[in-house]
Amino acid sequence: MKCVPKDQWHIERDTPWGRMTYIDYRHKIEFSHRDYAEIDAYCRERKILWFASCWDEESVDFMEQFEPPCYKAASASLTDHELLRAMKRTGRR
Repeated sequence: MKCVPKDQWHIERDTPWGRMTYIDYRHKIEFSHRDYAEIDAYCRERKILWFASCWDEESVDFMEQFEPPCYKAASASLTDHELLRAMKRTGRR
């Protein structure tokens, strides 16, 4: 979880579900492995190509199991050279 420093994880914020910590909010909105598998199955069945923006190298490794055709680099990640190299190492465009 690189995007938000750990010292920010437990600070409460207002969310659409009321007041909660950042980390609780993140766990509430993030897809699970099962969710990604369901998206992958749905898209494969309908011959839809799908991919994701990865925010860290671990996410690239995770997404590789779904064999995406490419990766989208979020504009906020354009200076994260390690992340960009991780995407490049996959050979996907």
